[in-house]
Amino acid sequence: GSGVGGPADAGAAERTVEVTALDTMTFEPSSISVSAGATVTFVVTNTGRTVHEFTLGNPAMQREHAEMMDHIPAGMGHDTPNSITLPPGETKELTWRFGDSSTLEFACHQADHYEPGMRGRITVS
Repeated sequence: GSGVGGPADAGAAERTVEVTALDTMTFEPSSISVSAGATVTFVVTNTGRTVHEFTLGNPAMQREHAEMMDHIPAGMGHDTPNSITLPPGETKELTWRFGDSSTLEFACHQADHYEPGMRGRITVS
């Protein structure tokens, strides 16, 4: 099948999920369930005072993004089809068409955010 899925057009989304990025190094909610094959728009708001990001993917995609982030200055972003950078107070959207059943993660790879627990689980079934 289509594995983790891929980016999609916001007009194709059948569902919207609101996510908040917090300076407590957490996301609300910390876990989300979606249907295999569904297209979902994540509306992500950074309510904090520091830059956060929302990176969606499997463990390999998360590692790859973390490695990219290691090479750019703290507070800078690296927007890719599976990642959005959120300056303080901003809201951005990321639309994703999910593939087969799997467990994916959404995470923030700004310096020292991931390790304390700035990540959440997406269960695709």
